[in-house]
Amino acid sequence: MALNLDKEYTERPEDQTKCVYCGNELGHKYKWAMAVTRSFKVCNDECKAALESYIQKDKKRKTAMFMLIFVACVIYIITQLFSIQNLLLLSCSQMLGGIAFFFLPYPFISFETFYKVNIKKTVKICKVIGGLLMISAVVFAVLFFV
Repeated sequence: MALNLDKEYTERPEDQTKCVYCGNELGHKYKWAMAVTRSFKVCNDECKAALESYIQKDKKRKTAMFMLIFVACVIYIITQLFSIQNLLLLSCSQMLGGIAFFFLPYPFISFETFYKVNIKKTVKICKVIGGLLMISAVVFAVLFFV
């Protein structure tokens, strides 16, 4: 049986009671939003459009995020393996990680996780972590030159 994703549904299932995008209660009327391999219940058309936009951005930018995190890890490992006491290199590594989380906030978690922590909150958490990483990287870089 195929789902009509544009139809409003009135029953309220027990497995999902909150919108995966904003975290609001679904109530008695909800919409379906299609992800890559599954569909999710959202509370309104705005959340449906935002979720679909998030999924498209996730597809496009996730590789860039993984590459930045990979390069940051490689720099960190090299400084540790060769006992390089260069705080500037470590700051660059940390800055790359911060950039990845702040500007490309598409965490590598499964879509099922959004049932517990909605997408808006997840993106906010990633941006806070990224911001903290970038600020501390700048502080460490300044300390390196002092």
